[in-house]
Amino acid sequence: MIQIPDESILLAPGALHLSLYDMVHRQKGNCLNIQIFSVETYIRTLLPQAGPSEIETLYACQAALRALPETNSFSASRADLDFLKACVRFLKLAALYGIERFPETTRKERDLNEVLTLLGPVPLGVPTRADLEAIDVPYTKIFILPTEWTFEQSYWIDFLLAHGARLLENETKSEPPVYLSCANARKQMEIVADRILERHLPATDVFVALADPGDQEVLAQIFDAHRIPYTLLRQPQTTTVPDRFLAGLRYLRQPDKETYLALIQALYPEESAPVVRYLNHFDGIELDAIPYEDNALISERRYLTWQQEELDAKAWMESHRALQAWTRHDVEALAAEIQATIPEPTEEDLNAFDTIVQNYASIASQIETGDDFSLFIQFLERASFAQTAQSLSGVLVGTRQEISPLRPTTFFLGAHAKVFPALSMYSGIFDESFLAHTTFPPLKERLNKQRQAIFSTLGACAELTIIVPQSDYAGKSLEASAELESWVAKRPTFVNIPDVFATTVPGFDLDAGQAQSLFFKNGRHTTTFSKVSTFEQCPLRYYLRYGLALNRPKTQDDIRVDGGLLSRVLQRARTLRNATFAELTRDQIRSLVAEEFAFAKKIFPSRTAAFDSLIVEYGARIHDLISTLEIFEDRLHLALLNKEYELDQGFGWKDVSVEMKGPIEKYDPMKVSFLVVDPALEEAGIFDDKGGLGVFDLSLKQHAVPQSAFKVNYRTTQPDAIEISETQKNDEVSLQRFVDGWAVQDLPPAAQDPLLEKVLKKVPTYAEKEEKMQSKVEQALERLAQGDILPVHEKSACVYCPYKIICRNGASTKEKGERA
Repeated sequence: MIQIPDESILLAPGALHLSLYDMVHRQKGNCLNIQIFSVETYIRTLLPQAGPSEIETLYACQAALRALPETNSFSASRADLDFLKACVRFLKLAALYGIERFPETTRKERDLNEVLTLLGPVPLGVPTRADLEAIDVPYTKIFILPTEWTFEQSYWIDFLLAHGARLLENETKSEPPVYLSCANARKQMEIVADRILERHLPATDVFVALADPGDQEVLAQIFDAHRIPYTLLRQPQTTTVPDRFLAGLRYLRQPDKETYLALIQALYPEESAPVVRYLNHFDGIELDAIPYEDNALISERRYLTWQQEELDAKAWMESHRALQAWTRHDVEALAAEIQATIPEPTEEDLNAFDTIVQNYASIASQIETGDDFSLFIQFLERASFAQTAQSLSGVLVGTRQEISPLRPTTFFLGAHAKVFPALSMYSGIFDESFLAHTTFPPLKERLNKQRQAIFSTLGACAELTIIVPQSDYAGKSLEASAELESWVAKRPTFVNIPDVFATTVPGFDLDAGQAQSLFFKNGRHTTTFSKVSTFEQCPLRYYLRYGLALNRPKTQDDIRVDGGLLSRVLQRARTLRNATFAELTRDQIRSLVAEEFAFAKKIFPSRTAAFDSLIVEYGARIHDLISTLEIFEDRLHLALLNKEYELDQGFGWKDVSVEMKGPIEKYDPMKVSFLVVDPALEEAGIFDDKGGLGVFDLSLKQHAVPQSAFKVNYRTTQPDAIEISETQKNDEVSLQRFVDGWAVQDLPPAAQDPLLEKVLKKVPTYAEKEEKMQSKVEQALERLAQGDILPVHEKSACVYCPYKIICRNGASTKEKGERA
């Protein structure tokens, strides 16, 4: 245990300050006469004047580099945040270590030397040894918490220790570390939770260090599952203030449509949604001035919705007209608007807001053009506004950098070879090869110093358990750290722990009462072919869609080509041209398709080129489909009515009145259904306007039809091959489409044409189709009555299912031939 001296000055990482105050309070009863700082903060407090802020320094460097000639290879990086930060960091190191001469052997080094020369006069506010030696520092009161420090921090710690400062020593004798391994990354967290509970460890005595900070969320889930209290030293960032400022600053830098939309989405995420939709689709178009024209792509109801959205969007923009008038001088107005849009800010919001405003205030005088915002925008994009813990509760969770003797029990997780020891070296433009030609401490010396700091920190822990996984979350193998094994002086002991909180499969079932109220209200049940098909695909989807009526949201923001285009073109072709299908040319069909797209071109002028491409595509498709219809007219002398057959049949099932209604096929938006009728029967007064001779479907959805290129004759002495002509291939495709297009038929058994004979053999009759549907309905009703809604689905049923997020891992695919 660490004993805190009276009237001392404690230096520790900022994330551990709260833990230190807690220890001081437990030992002293109060925190009077005890001061706690981070190393950097304490050094700054010793100096009479505070140096410039980081953003001030960066802007000063940017200004100094305006004198850099274009011939310099780094001239394009003058406004780049990463470049400027690398330069500032190196100059600070150079000031600390008194480096005055830089290498100039290569072109790159000479260009860098030119950059550093221009940046030389920029005030960095870097304290030096001479500065501290010139003032009275109470070195004997300074106590430093042993943790893993950065190289820059180590410089000052060595200086303070050399002048009389001391380390906070752990008076408890350290036990030999426990070194364990487990199957995967998640198991190591389970081991920690298990040991805390089994050994009845007080949560306030435990610190968990993660070699990979990305494991924090997984650890939190496991601790929550085991109900172990914990505190994350690094809280996840939740404030939206930085994003709002960034959207506003980007707009002030370059006000255009894109940045305006981003601005209103950031400031008013809900109420701006209709405005964003309107501006994305109709910016510059006055819908109110364009009367509706009948067409196959946009219904009048949808167009009226768009016109109303236009009125609402314009009214909203008028009430927020001030936003569009903002210039680079309106940062204060932006800040005020952000305050107004967050009526109940959290402490994190307030801290982020104050930090951003203070940083901007320090460089506001240097913003002369919109482009001058760029560096500040980059700075905010990279800045972290996540807070450290504001209170302590239970286990402390941090990283390797926070390992210290503050708590009796320490768990170090994930220290495999990829992340441990992970010694830091300088990279980028001022990399190790550059530093090797300066008077900077040698790389070997710095690496050894890091190793010493890491292992001395681990060795100072009273009770240390190190756990390494043998594989990651994806199952990829992970190697143990050779340096860690050498320090522990043994291989890790494998620990297998059962999955107490193993992944559970969601349960989906209904009792008889629930099934009765959802599907058999008042002893009645109405079904359709589409509903039955949905149940066969997945019973859970049927339950969610038709039982709970969970409908996916329908978007009305775009236009889509569907079977309505085919239906209208065929109707208008016969009406306007007064010709048979065989007489219609490709150009005539394309002209009719173009007329259907004319209104869409008026209200979406920016998409004219895309529409022209669709006109050519669908004109060709429809013309190809017409060749199939020619068979009805020219060969069979039958007619097609653009009318869909509607089933309306009832039957009884276990005291339930069942009605089967609607089409006898699954819904396909690209399809058009026709009733096949015989004009001769119609003239004779024998006409069935309900079912005719059957139902024939045409679809704009194209499917590849394999065709033979040659017809080979093996019956001759010398086999020969005859090439099949393009006309023959097209005729074959039309004949195959003809047979496949029949959904149901009621043809006379003595049909003479070979094509109709194929249809009779392959296509079910109305009675057969309805009987089969009734059988499927009865099977579905039987299972629904039993509450069977398990997501045992057909293959590929989940690909476009809107309910995937509900069933998650509860779904399973039906085996071939398995009942739905």
